[in-house]
Amino acid sequence: MKKIVSRFLISVGAMTAAPAPLLAQEHSGISIGDVCSKPEYAEQSKKLWGHVQAADKTEVYIAYLEACGSSAQTAEYAAIAREIVVQRTANFTRMPRKVERIVWEDSNPNGFTSIYVY
Repeated sequence: MKKIVSRFLISVGAMTAAPAPLLAQEHSGISIGDVCSKPEYAEQSKKLWGHVQAADKTEVYIAYLEACGSSAQTAEYAAIAREIVVQRTANFTRMPRKVERIVWEDSNPNGFTSIYVY
């Protein structure tokens, strides 16, 4: 879980970039996984997704997918985020003076696929 949190914090740029209760701080006892999968954190999940959308960074979408994509509560969010990554990658290939990116998929043991864009 700490690895996911670290990637999320790196993705958003700073710990203060997202509402503090939504981040998986060791002191808070709330993990991103909890926010994504436990019904009692539905409101926090909604706020986290709002932050992910507002941040407009592919890396943040990927971090959200890695943290939340395999939970039933966030399956729709994961599908939307995955589509955004695919669309941005497709659009990126048509940009003038583009820098090449590598895209690949990696499946974890529970069957969820992460999409990486560099």
